[in-house]
Amino acid sequence: MARTLSLRAIDYGNFEYPDAQVSGFAVNAFGVVNPPTASFGTITDLDYLGPYTASTNSYPLTHPTSSVQRSVDVDVKTPSYPVYNNNGEIVSGTETTIQDGAYIFTFSSASLFGFKVNNNTGFVSPPTASFGTIITSSYSTGYTSSTNTYPILPATSLPVLRHVTSSVEAPDLFWNSGSIVSGSLFTVQYPTGSFGTGSAWSVQSVLPLENIMGAGFGTQDYMGVVTVATFQIWSGSAWSTGTRPPGGNYGVASTATVVGAGLAEAGIIWGSTYHATAPKIRDYVQEWDGTSWSYLPGLPFNYINTNRQDRQALLGNPFTAIAGEGRDDVWAEFFGIAWSSMAAPTFGTIDSGFFGNASDAVIVGGLDGSSLNETNHTQLWNGVTWSTGTDYPNSPGQGINGSVGMGANSDVGIIAGGSTGDGEPGIQTSVQYYGGTDTYVTIANLPEGRRDGAMTGGANINGAFVGGSRGFGSDPDSNNNWHITF
Repeated sequence: MARTLSLRAIDYGNFEYPDAQVSGFAVNAFGVVNPPTASFGTITDLDYLGPYTASTNSYPLTHPTSSVQRSVDVDVKTPSYPVYNNNGEIVSGTETTIQDGAYIFTFSSASLFGFKVNNNTGFVSPPTASFGTIITSSYSTGYTSSTNTYPILPATSLPVLRHVTSSVEAPDLFWNSGSIVSGSLFTVQYPTGSFGTGSAWSVQSVLPLENIMGAGFGTQDYMGVVTVATFQIWSGSAWSTGTRPPGGNYGVASTATVVGAGLAEAGIIWGSTYHATAPKIRDYVQEWDGTSWSYLPGLPFNYINTNRQDRQALLGNPFTAIAGEGRDDVWAEFFGIAWSSMAAPTFGTIDSGFFGNASDAVIVGGLDGSSLNETNHTQLWNGVTWSTGTDYPNSPGQGINGSVGMGANSDVGIIAGGSTGDGEPGIQTSVQYYGGTDTYVTIANLPEGRRDGAMTGGANINGAFVGGSRGFGSDPDSNNNWHITF
């Protein structure tokens, strides 16, 4: 007799709502809904509870200081496989989430960028808002609205700080949508013809050792006009000790860890000071107003540099600045009130040369943060995003690190010194002028190689100074203060 094989079906029982594994329901602070999805079965209907608007897929904003629970009833059709007892039927459940309080639109939220003054024509590039709508812009004294210009500065004059105060209308989806917020952006206008082909470097009065490895600002010779440095005063022919900033042990050349930037009359410093025989001092930020020092708000990250300043970057002035720590790749921007975190550059920035401000900056070279290989990348910051510019013109395959830079924005800058290649190669003497058209022009080389030095934070047509180390390891630091005239 033939035998027949009988297979008994597996009993999967009923498909229940938890079996659908529904997830993903969320409502952000702008009220926009992210709908739920089902891992098993098919969602056939979503019924959002409360004041939901289908046409905009959103809930109303909630007060910035509060939050509210949002819910949605979900219908799921039982899957066709495996075979459940209730195949084809609908199971239902409810998903909940929390909608956080709405954001308040501030001037910083607008992320304005692009404000510049052309050095040769005085023409003003107005600010642009990344978010919101600029309603009015009021420029500082000297601006002529009919020509959209500031007066051209003669070659013998000092740079001038320019600013614009803009009013921005808050966009939709912010708690204060439609309201007006205001704030200022700053830039520097240089004398016409700032920088040029350069003539020659000559050794000047020896710069005191304490300011060699730490970067200074405003150490400039404007045809004998006295300008102020972070620690020293330059009379046009000699250095004398200036008012030291409070709050730390600054050490000597090989252990000073202060970085600084700014103009002749206003500067900013950041550093965690250290001395071989003294304890570490916590990070600080201070500004110089031409007469005295005062503390600025601290950075949003607490980096303590034990014995070197070259991992840190500071560019700008007390009104608009950027600070960064290359090893940990953390960066912050400052617009005269408080520091806020910002995007890190694409490439490593250890030992980079840099110049600019929080709306317009250039970073050149440096070591990659992971491999520590030298790079020759040029990275440009427009106040919102980083982009890559023309590479620094070293020989093919050679990077640059330990260089120093000067300049207030990407329209004009100088990068000097550094080292090239991999490992511990020679220390370079090259000096490059960087123009706003993203080009490099070779100017007079340094008379001897330099890296990890100090350079002025503001640029002018009459002079620039470079001190610093002549090389690696046992190679000595040098307090020779080289001067170039343009």
